[in-house]
Parts: sequence; C-alpha cells; structure tokens
Amino acid sequence: MGEAHVPVLFVSHASRDDAFAATLESWLAAKGFDDVFVDHAKIAGGERWREALRASVGACRVVLYLVSPAWLESDVCFAEFNTAWLSGKRIIPLFLLPEGQHLDETQAKRLASIRAEDQGLDIMPCFGGDGSLDLDRDTRIAGLLEAGLRAAGASNKVGLDPEAFTINKTQRPTPFPGLSSFGDDDADAALFFGRSRETAETMEWLRQIRATGELQPLFILGASGAGKSSLLKAGIVPRLRRQRPAWLALRVFRPGADPLLNFAEAIARTGKDFGLQQAHGQIRDLLLDAWKNVSRSPKGELELSALSVLEAKLEEIGAGLRSAANSPTATNLIGIDQAEEIARAEGESGEALADYLRAALSARGSPWRLALTIRTDSFPELQSHPASKICKRAVTIYAPFPCSASKA
Repeated sequence: MGEAHVPVLFVSHASRDDAFAATLESWLAAKGFDDVFVDHAKIAGGERWREALRASVGACRVVLYLVSPAWLESDVCFAEFNTAWLSGKRIIPLFLLPEGQHLDETQAKRLASIRAEDQGLDIMPCFGGDGSLDLDRDTRIAGLLEAGLRAAGASNKVGLDPEAFTINKTQRPTPFPGLSSFGDDDADAALFFGRSRETAETMEWLRQIRATGELQPLFILGASGAGKSSLLKAGIVPRLRRQRPAWLALRVFRPGADPLLNFAEAIARTGKDFGLQQAHGQIRDLLLDAWKNVSRSPKGELELSALSVLEAKLEEIGAGLRSAANSPTATNLIGIDQAEEIARAEGESGEALADYLRAALSARGSPWRLALTIRTDSFPELQSHPASKICKRAVTIYAPFPCSASKA
C-alpha cells in the first residue's frame, strides 16, 4: 500500500465551533481549495490531525485557525498550534473574538503567541444578525483570505502562486531579466515562478528554526546560472516580508569589494521601507568603529567578549528596524547573494562583515538568521576563510537547474 495522502490545508477549530468550520470548509471548496483536512469527528486528543501534520514535513502545508474563546480555552487546539509552529508550517489565524470579549490569563497568553506569528484576519464582520457565518458578506476580508491562501500554497494545483504579487510594468517593463537574476521587490516575485517547491521548503525550514531558536545559517548551493540568487531574492524574501510580525527580512545584498558598506546599504534600504532615513555610509562607520575597538588576542583574533559587543551593536540596529516596522518580536533575516565574495574581499571591510555575521549567530535567543547563496565550486573557498565559522552548522538546498522563468 502507498503512503496515505496528506492534505495541503488544515483547519484547526474547537468542537463548539464545528458549524463555523463546516461553513469555512464549504467556502474553501467553492474557491478551489479542495484539499482540506477538517476534523469533524472530535477525535480524542487530536491524534489523527497531529499524525497527518507530522507526515507532511518537507511539503508545502498551511494551517488555518478559527481562533475563538473556545479555541483559546482548548489545550488540544493550542497543542495543534504548537505542533504546526515547531514544524514550520504557514499559520493563518482567523479571529472569531467578539468585541469586549473577556479573556483569562491563559487565553490572553495564547492569543499573544498566535499574533506574534501572523496578523491574521478578524472575520467578525462576516457574521450576520442571526449568528451565521458567511465570509462573502465582507468582500474585502474574503479577498484578503483567498489571496493569502494562494500566496501560501494552499491550492494543491498551483503551489506558491506568483499571482499573489502584482505585476508592475514600471519596475519590470519586460518579464525577462536576461542574464541578471531577479531582484527582491514584489514586482520581481510576480514574474518569478518554477521554484515553488524549493521556495516552500526553504520558508518552512526558516519558520522552523525561528520557532525552535536554532541558529544555523541557510546556504543555497548550486552551479552558476542555476537560479540561486532568484530563489533567494524573488522567491523567499518577498514572501517573508508578508509574514510580519514574525519576520523582518533585510534587503538582499552582494558583498562586493566593500562588504560592510553593502551590508549597511541593505540596512538603510530596509529602513527606508518603513520610513527610516539613514545614510548607509554613517551606518557603515558606526559598525566599523565598533569592530575596530573590540578586544583581540595577541594573534589578532576576536576575544569571546568581543562577539557580545558586536552582537549588541548589531542588535541596536535591528531593534530600530523592528520598531519602525511595528514588529518588536520579529526575526531579522540577513540575505547575502554570492557569499563567496566575502572570502575574496581584501581589507577590514570583509573581515568586519564576517565577524558581524558570527556575532549575529553567537547569542542564545538571537533574533538574527542568515540565508546565503553560493556557487557549489566556491563553497570550499568560503570554508577556508575566517568567515567559515558561520558554516559549521549549515543546511544546504541545491538548485541544480536553471530556473529563471517568467509569466507575461
């Protein structure tokens, strides 16, 4: 016998909300989301749901939560949330919380945990005077939910739908980048497709390490022209930007000849997205001055305490970005394209960036994560560089075939 089919989309709800879950299931089917698991059998402990969820690790899966007072009361429902969260699943909460609803301390803590992962949608406007639920009663909410589900890969036929991003002919007058990789704007994400599986798997892994607190960097390896840069910039980063307040992804940068300056420019560009006006040269000088003044051994190597100083300086910048984005608990992702350039850079700029990357992953509970692209044949070069200390616990995703594709 073959393996049991694992549905793409899961709906978690309290038994008292079963009628609402059935209504949601019908609405999902009408919109084409017909590969759904909804437990109407009230299975004790939710074991069937958790077994199915565990079996789906490595595939693109989305979990919808009907977050009502009854859901927040339920230990089983919250255990389902933790299972999905620790497995890196895409979580989309739908809030059924009447205005003025009193929550006890446990319910309030559970609600805060859910809101820290996704802003979700308040579907109370979709209820009629008779208490019936009809998502199409509010077309704005229905449209946002449908678009969000398609973007997350809840349609088994489509995967991660590039049509979730709007084509911008001003930024991308032609859908064909030629020999250049796609950028990290939404306009590029709208044209990039053909890497749905790799994008979904990578994002699931990133969500998982955020949940578990692990600090491994992600390396996307592949031959030249395999589409590594496009996968990071147009596949992963634009989607992570939509997963606030959980994530705040920095603009992707190449180290180039002045790695620390280019890192500072990525920080400044990210801040500009949230109204911060910072000169990247000034950011670079602040980082470089802090790096020059940390303690070193007689051999010139950083003392352990120095990493804490660098981590604090980096976190000062990260906290400012998170505050501007109104996402105080977000995880910051540093995306570096063609990371082998770190090893080729001469002088203190490359050394400083390498040390800041080490510092980003040095502190327990660090809010920083790294994603880097690198040519497979250049990986040994990076491993022989002082920056190799960030490579010891890396997860690699190979991109073996050209994948720069587009839609008109």
